[in-house]
Amino acid sequence: MSLISRPRLSDVLRIGTREAVLPLLSDAVVLFDAGIRVVGADSVAIALLELVGQPGSVEIVQLGSKAAVAFRSVAGSDADWVILETDVTDDRPATAIRVHRLIAPTALPGIAEGYDLPKRMVPEGTRDLAEGITISAFSSAKLVTKGWGSERWLHRTDLPFGFKVIRILAGSRTSLQYHQKKAEVYFVLEGIARLHYRTAAGVVDTAPFVAGTVATVDPLAWHRVEAVSDIVLVEASTYDDGTDNIRIEDDYGRPNGHVATEHGDLDA
Repeated sequence: MSLISRPRLSDVLRIGTREAVLPLLSDAVVLFDAGIRVVGADSVAIALLELVGQPGSVEIVQLGSKAAVAFRSVAGSDADWVILETDVTDDRPATAIRVHRLIAPTALPGIAEGYDLPKRMVPEGTRDLAEGITISAFSSAKLVTKGWGSERWLHRTDLPFGFKVIRILAGSRTSLQYHQKKAEVYFVLEGIARLHYRTAAGVVDTAPFVAGTVATVDPLAWHRVEAVSDIVLVEASTYDDGTDNIRIEDDYGRPNGHVATEHGDLDA
């Protein structure tokens, strides 16, 4: 599947005329943008031109068998990208367009600086509110530094579940791995990625894995996440202390299981 149509969508939007964009859109095209739904070729064309403005950079981003057009505003920072994921092909106009905004990597969820919240709203350190209830700042959660990014462990290792916020840097990827016992769910909070998986035929394939997508991974299922842009994932799982990782391939030469240089002591 290709985004190169009659003409390229990126070239049309750079021209910036509604009449040029309209031929690439079906009459019933839908634009999805952060909970906003715009329907109809004319309305979507206007919204696209307002969204892109005058792009300073344009790239075609591959997402498995699909593709997307990435724009960076002239006035934006290096992290201010707008990515349009569409189903436009050489044979027919687009019927759906999804907008992804890539924000600065410091704006991670739960950090006061990221949301520009008053400091007093975020607790310092960890505080027991009552018996069995503790409140703490995101920044005080255990930080596990990886070659591909980082994890914040929001769970205690004495609990029967795992809960993490994971950041993977653009161009990096996790191990191709599986777990003997651990089952997990990933939710892509921000960004664009590919999910690698092993098919029933034993072949490793990829699927687009973008903001708003949920993936469930059962024990023994091979998987890997590759970041196209900087991404933020939320992971919930059964018990996790880092020991149940069986690595098939790893860009950093790490062994199976717990990696002391990343995780430190198991009780930490």
